[in-house]
Amino acid sequence: MRGNLLIKRVSNTLIFFTFFTLFTLSCQREVDSELDKGEERLKDRPTPVEVQTIDRGSISSTVKAVSIMRAKERASVRSLISGLIKELYVEEGDVVHAQQKLARLTRPGAKSLIQKAMSAYKKSRRDVTRLSSLIKRGLAPKEDLDQAKFTRDQNGLELTRLRQEAKSEQLTSPIDGVVVKRLAYRGEVLSPGQLVYEVMDLSIVYAPLQLPDRWVSQVNKGMSARIYDRAGRLLTDQAEVSHVSPIIDADTGTFTVWVSPSAGKDKNKLSDRESAPPLPALKPGLFVSVEITLDKKEDALLVSRDAVIYRDGEPLIAQVSDQRVKMRRVKLGYEERDRVEVLSPLQLGDQVITFGQRGLEEGALVRPIDPIPSSLSAEPEETTERFKR
Repeated sequence: MRGNLLIKRVSNTLIFFTFFTLFTLSCQREVDSELDKGEERLKDRPTPVEVQTIDRGSISSTVKAVSIMRAKERASVRSLISGLIKELYVEEGDVVHAQQKLARLTRPGAKSLIQKAMSAYKKSRRDVTRLSSLIKRGLAPKEDLDQAKFTRDQNGLELTRLRQEAKSEQLTSPIDGVVVKRLAYRGEVLSPGQLVYEVMDLSIVYAPLQLPDRWVSQVNKGMSARIYDRAGRLLTDQAEVSHVSPIIDADTGTFTVWVSPSAGKDKNKLSDRESAPPLPALKPGLFVSVEITLDKKEDALLVSRDAVIYRDGEPLIAQVSDQRVKMRRVKLGYEERDRVEVLSPLQLGDQVITFGQRGLEEGALVRPIDPIPSSLSAEPEETTERFKR
């Protein structure tokens, strides 16, 4: 009796678990079916992207480098003698001209030394005259006259030296320019060779560049250039290559190029003795980025740099045709700031994706949002640039 009851309970349990398993599998199939339908609906839903129309415009091939502005003319004013600074006539920022007095030194006892040397020189001249007269009358040997002439010449050299030192008491500027440093003070005792002032001609500045030797056949004197500050703001677009070194540094594999502002450099010359002109934006010591224009195309197919992506090292552009994506392998030309030249296979008027193309596959459905009107044919606004040495 008890055995039959146990068998009945086990049978009921098996039946319950069988129906439960079948019910669970049925529910899972319905869930999977709904997920598959959801995925299908998601596949049919277009991906929002930003697009741009390929247009024509001008673009340049450039080489970029960084540098520090320098003054072409500069001078260090040093004391040639020992002395006490009596007067300082100029300060930092003052405009000076060639041969203008900057400072005056004083040397106690210098005048008495000159007077003593003058007296000795005059006496030696009189001795030479007297001995010459005696020799003509046979009253003195010729050796005495030779010794007197030697003494006269030595006294003359000493007098010349003392007079030259007296002239060195006045420190003058060797060039036209602006005082950029004063390194001595009134009442200070100077030693020979001590630096007192630094003077620079701020009207003529340049940016020295060290370019790789692969550019040596492409960079020539007179090429136009642009100069930017550290933040990428344009300082001047009126610059040019003013000097190209005729040699290549074998140790670094680079050659030297100077880029100088080409507009307005004459009007900044220091011709007014009374007041200084406004200091130019391009000052010596300023960190700058320089962009030299090597070549320019006027009628190139242009697209935003944002439209170009790379897969396996090859450039791709996602073209939109009938709201579907076509991944096109492209050949690129010149690159300038935020613009890129497309050589093939895209054509004028094609629409390409500039944002949202990453992750899209061939044939994906897309929906353009807020299309950006093409303005690549116009000169682009100056934007922050990244420059490479």
